[in-house]
Amino acid sequence: MAHIYWNKGDKVDKKEAIEALMKELVKVTDTTFTVRAESDDAGSHLVAYIERTMDDEIPDKKDLPDKFLGWRLLVVHVHEGYIKYVMNSRRHDD
Repeated sequence: MAHIYWNKGDKVDKKEAIEALMKELVKVTDTTFTVRAESDDAGSHLVAYIERTMDDEIPDKKDLPDKFLGWRLLVVHVHEGYIKYVMNSRRHDD
């Protein structure tokens, strides 16, 4: 029955939601971050990837909501450098 909560209301366009969340994350953290639209068994959602500091601290200035512009929002805290060296790296298996 949880799907009833997440499917209520209208979702804004995926591109618009990602751009708006990127602007919001500037207010939330001073570390590197990125946003992706992903999906799982419960449907489509946004994922905010936020890097931790070198001291492994979570630098969030405030909590993000569970729902953002109609999208289910997940927050994943990753190690420093993960976004640059893992998520945004090119694959060389061709």
